Parts: sequence; C-alpha cells; structure tokens
Amino acid sequence: MKNYRSSPIRFASSVLALLGCANLLAAATTNGQISQPGERDAFTFRVESEKTYYFDALTEDNQLNWSLVGPRGALVNQRGFDNSDSLRIGVSQVLLPLVPGDYTLTVAASGGATPDYAFRLLDLADATLLTAG
Repeated sequence: MKNYRSSPIRFASSVLALLGCANLLAAATTNGQISQPGERDAFTFRVESEKTYYFDALTEDNQLNWSLVGPRGALVNQRGFDNSDSLRIGVSQVLLPLVPGDYTLTVAASGGATPDYAFRLLDLADATLLTAG
C-alpha cells in the first residue's frame, strides 16, 4: 500500500481549512486518484460544532468506496460512490449527523481498479430551501 494520502481538513462553520494548505469553502470539490491497486486515500478533518452533512459523490463508479470514522466510531463502512447520495440507501443513511471531534474519510477502490474520483462534503445548514409551487 503505497501513496497513502492524508490531507487534514478542519471544519469551522462552513469553512474548511486544509492544514498546511489554503482555506476552502465547505462545499469545495475534492479530486483524487487511486493510482495503484490497494491504495487508500485518507482525509482527516475536525468538526467544531454538531451539524448534519452529506457526502456528494461526483463520480459514479461502482469500484469506488468510502468510509468515515469519527469520535463515535465507524459512521460509514465502504459505501459505494454509486450509492452514496442516492435514495436507494434511504435518507437516514445519506445524512451524516456529526458531533464535534476528529474524523477520517477514506477513499478506496475494489480489486485492481485505479479510478479518478471527486466528492464534496456539504453542510445541510448551507443548503438552499426549495419551496414547492
């Protein structure tokens, strides 16, 4: 397992600060690539206050999966990118109620796949309310 990537991200309101890098908006797109079979890309971040987020998979690839571990243990375990923001898994599993603390989001691929990927972590408090009619 070479190229284990760890890019710390710090949540503060709706701003993400990559430690050692530039500040990003919480809805910023994260792009990457599993460059060799077995590689796992890890992103660490801190949530400062209790909020609800959701993982917006911008790559629909059934070979990609992601996991999320935080203060309460594993919240998501190898969920496919192709199912991550889908009603097929149910609203209760799409929403991520996160408590303050440190988190690690890991992206991996199945078998010998080496795909590119893109995703966003979105804060529901920043979502635009749609009104019917």
